[in-house]
Amino acid sequence: MLKNIDNCGHTFTISEAINKFADGGEVAGNKEIASTIISQLGGMNKLHMMTGAYGFTALENGVSFRLKNAKANCVKITLNSMDLYDVEIGRQRGADYTIVKEGHGLYDDMLKGFIEKATGMYLSLFA
Repeated sequence: MLKNIDNCGHTFTISEAINKFADGGEVAGNKEIASTIISQLGGMNKLHMMTGAYGFTALENGVSFRLKNAKANCVKITLNSMDLYDVEIGRQRGADYTIVKEGHGLYDDMLKGFIEKATGMYLSLFA
């Protein structure tokens, strides 16, 4: 069985990570905000199927997850005080972390396009 390591260093399979997140298990922040963001991106299963996304972690005001992508493999989305989203897309290699692209004040309908453009990966088959 394939194992993946989430952002907190715990090891889960994809289905275990989905169940833990959905059941309120290994979360570090607000599950409601994280769930809303994930659903605006098409859902956890679709993200996993299209990008290999894993390690979904609820943050205080958002969500972070990893991608299987050579260009950018870390995504962090947070809800700011204006009810808009701030997105940080980065590349982690060993202990080195580099921010590839940042976006501030994005509306929910802009999230998919921003992530797709920054990573070069489609988040869904259809618009």
